[in-house]
Amino acid sequence: MVRAADGTITTFNAPGAGTSNSQGTVGFAINASGIITGWYLDANTAYHGFLRTASGTLGTFNAPGAGTAANQGTNPLGINTAADIVGYFVDASGVVHGFLRTP
Repeated sequence: MVRAADGTITTFNAPGAGTSNSQGTVGFAINASGIITGWYLDANTAYHGFLRTASGTLGTFNAPGAGTAANQGTNPLGINTAADIVGYFVDASGVVHGFLRTP
C-alpha cells in the first residue's frame, strides 16, 4: 500500500503472490525516490522479492540459489538511493545467506 501526498492510498500485489491465509505481498522498505522493495509469498508459501517503481511498475526477483519450497526463498530488507537492495535468502537445504542486488 502506498500513500500519496494528498492522502490517496494505492494498494498493490506482486505478480505471483498467493491469495490464501499467510500469503500475499509485504512492502518492507522505500527509498527517497519512492522505489519500494519487499517480498511476497506464493501459493506454496515460498518467498520472492519484488521492486515497485514510483510510477507503479512491479518486477520480481529471486536471489541466486534461493529455495522454492515453503519457508524458503528471497527476503529483501532494505533499499538505498542507488536502488541497491540488501536482504537474505533461504536455500533448499534451509541455510540462510545474505544478498546484495544492484540495479
